[in-house]
Amino acid sequence: MTQVSSALWLAFACCWTLLALAAVAEPAVVFDGENYLDVAEPPDHKYNVKAYGAVGDGQHNDTDAFRKALKAASEAVNYSSVWIPEGRYLIWPVLIEDCMNTWIEIEGTIMAPQEPEQWPQNEYYFHFVSPSNCSIVGVSGSSAEIRGNGMGWWSRPAEEGTAPTLLLYSGTFESYPQPGVYNISMFDAPSSHVRVLGSRMYSGPEVSGVKMVSTDTGRSSGIVVTNASLFVEKVDIDVGGVHVTIETGYGDNNYGFMRIDQSTFRRGEGVTILMTDGLMGNISLSNLDFYSTSYGIRALGARDGNGELIGVFCDDLYMNEVGTPFYVSNDVCPKSHKGCTRSAKGTTVTSIQVSAASATQTSGHAGVFQCTAAKSCFIDMSDVDIRPARVGDSNSFLCKNAQGFVNGAISPESCLKKPSF
Repeated sequence: MTQVSSALWLAFACCWTLLALAAVAEPAVVFDGENYLDVAEPPDHKYNVKAYGAVGDGQHNDTDAFRKALKAASEAVNYSSVWIPEGRYLIWPVLIEDCMNTWIEIEGTIMAPQEPEQWPQNEYYFHFVSPSNCSIVGVSGSSAEIRGNGMGWWSRPAEEGTAPTLLLYSGTFESYPQPGVYNISMFDAPSSHVRVLGSRMYSGPEVSGVKMVSTDTGRSSGIVVTNASLFVEKVDIDVGGVHVTIETGYGDNNYGFMRIDQSTFRRGEGVTILMTDGLMGNISLSNLDFYSTSYGIRALGARDGNGELIGVFCDDLYMNEVGTPFYVSNDVCPKSHKGCTRSAKGTTVTSIQVSAASATQTSGHAGVFQCTAAKSCFIDMSDVDIRPARVGDSNSFLCKNAQGFVNGAISPESCLKKPSF
């Protein structure tokens, strides 16, 4: 794609960004234990799982009671909620279809079965299919939790199959308010804690006020977004795998929107954007803190791909003892692409913008920008200060076929070549 056409796509993206931000301007659903705050139409009815036979002792299987309460709430005429009071509720995996105007309000703890054999399938714990204003909400002031008990999965060899995600959202998200996950803690997902799959819309689910913690060393990840839009804010993710993965394209000539704001990432591998085919971009990463992660932000294009990643906006970032703060390349071979070779067209990675970033690194590289000769990458940097975590260690940018503009103070010295156009 020419630079002119890339500029047109960026202008188009900005318009959709404004529309998407307007669509999520209303505050998230909050229940303080007595009153619903900032909600125009709170639930009219609560369906307490204990009224349907739930015990809440962590031993009794409460799945049937949860299903019955969810069915009653979904069939109600007005807003309704499934109420999970204090206690520990053992619930097996549930497929949730046709969920409209229903909240799952958690005051206690929802627990997944500990043994993989107790999962009837290995794809999800809760699977929401095309939900419409169907959200999981933690009661303010409570210890609302979802525990994935992924330890049994991690003990298995990885080649035995994919472990399930904890919360899976799939389908389309065409109505407003959008579904979401609010104000809860999530622990030890067998694989990802939240996955959003295939909405291809300019709006999508929200994840806000959520804490994700995993005790493993790499099998459990935070959020995975595939062919979808997602709005993330005020999350705290401490896992061994990738904190947030944004992968593949949104389809030919289809531009989505992704925002991650005011969030913290600990351990793990940071934020990864992986482009294969189609068109992906309009990704906003702002007000983010990284602590002891192996990477900060990676923007990657598959060497055997035929897509375009245009417009990743990184602003107000703090990184402490991060391996490599920034990594950009269109010459990677994803694990799922066995033996991939460079395609004739290749993947375009352009308009990666980094501003107001402060970091200490442990790898010797402040940033690595490695791209192909046929498809140079374009990165712009403004006011970037990256230093070695240990005094005297090496500190430099590494560039190969990388171009871009530099504004303000940049440390260490940039290696980007100024574009010739």
